[in-house]
Amino acid sequence: MVLSVRFKLNLERPTHQLVLMDIAEVQVKIPTLEIFHRALQKNNFYMPDFSTGICTKEFMLRVKNREFWVPKYDEVSLRPCPQPPKKELLVDAILQRFKDLSWSETGWTAEVALLANKEWLVNVLSTVAPKHRYFQKDYLPTPEELRNIDQAQVIKRQVNNDDGFFTNLPNWTLKKGKSKRKSKIFSPAVVDDESLDDDKAEAQILELEKMRSQIKK
Repeated sequence: MVLSVRFKLNLERPTHQLVLMDIAEVQVKIPTLEIFHRALQKNNFYMPDFSTGICTKEFMLRVKNREFWVPKYDEVSLRPCPQPPKKELLVDAILQRFKDLSWSETGWTAEVALLANKEWLVNVLSTVAPKHRYFQKDYLPTPEELRNIDQAQVIKRQVNNDDGFFTNLPNWTLKKGKSKRKSKIFSPAVVDDESLDDDKAEAQILELEKMRSQIKK
């Protein structure tokens, strides 16, 4: 198994002569976190989407200071993965690849990486492990690779009923012509942060199972 990639892990800060800037000038250049995110991109850092939970001030400072590795734009290598597995498996694959490469100072942890968007994780994995099985032509995720089997996610569509409020209530039947939209009054006790909602995920799983049965025939 070839463990090398076409670039080396580089978390060293540039060794230029110390240059200082006035804080007022810096604040004009970087007035908001979103502008900070754009500034990192302009400095060639391949960043997760700004709208994701990973892009905090602390995280972006770590990227700037080379304390959290992200690939540079000219290092990114895209491989096809039109139907990737869930984020947990992508993060596990990236961390395992770092271990195989003996990259011990990336700053990565599963807890932080899971806050990034899935597309970014796929592209990071394709950059460090372009021959991973997720990018093979015959790869098709199993239902288990799409489902999140964590217990917290199993109850994500359940509502807290500790006080017994809903117990023994009838199932109301609306008169014909009345709206039958689902109630928006109560929210699930646990909210899934995956990009696909349950209906779409279930439809995707059923479609995969159908495709697998056709392939076997």
